[in-house]
Amino acid sequence: ASSSFDISVWEVWAPLVSGARLVLAKQGGQRDTEYLVETVAKHGVTHVHFGPAPLGTFLETAGVEACEALRYVFCGGEALGVGLHRRFVKKLGATLVHQYGPTEACIDCVAWETPREAVESMPLGHPI
Repeated sequence: ASSSFDISVWEVWAPLVSGARLVLAKQGGQRDTEYLVETVAKHGVTHVHFGPAPLGTFLETAGVEACEALRYVFCGGEALGVGLHRRFVKKLGATLVHQYGPTEACIDCVAWETPREAVESMPLGHPI
């Protein structure tokens, strides 16, 4: 996310306080899925955060399967549909975490680790 967006606090500080390395996209790079796929694969990025629409575009980008180091993909900001979940499971081996929470409630207040098999509905999750 842009550094002016509230979720950037979580995206920047969570890896740093846990001792992980932070890979920053070039300015405007969050809108270039080919660049993102290349960066994630090249640097062995293990955790990323997307909204559902950008995640859908990321999944359709050529070479996304090369993002083998990905372990967790966090997805929030709007409803995550079962169709997007199915596409995710076919393309990536990572765990998809569905998050929800209005900005007024500290960005994410519930989360659900989605299963690897198809689901009929996408629950909001459990309090975090």
